[in-house]
Amino acid sequence: IGAWAFCNVTALRTAVLPEGLQSIEGNAFTWCSGLRSLNLPASVAYIDPTAFTDCQQLTLTVAPDSTGAAFANDNQMPFAYAEQGI
Repeated sequence: IGAWAFCNVTALRTAVLPEGLQSIEGNAFTWCSGLRSLNLPASVAYIDPTAFTDCQQLTLTVAPDSTGAAFANDNQMPFAYAEQGI
């Protein structure tokens, strides 16, 4: 997902990103104040540190031992583990 792709889309509430996605660039979801849940596939290998700036209601759904899980943990973001297949 490119830089600033969904920046300030306040109506966005939830998203399921497709398997095969490899990166989420800087500020991709910045200021998405309504974003509450986002499913990150295990294929994501890079998440820019600014990807979710000011997404204070966001909970990530991640695969165990994934880049998404490490990102959420490192950035003290709420997260849940996905069922098998994501």
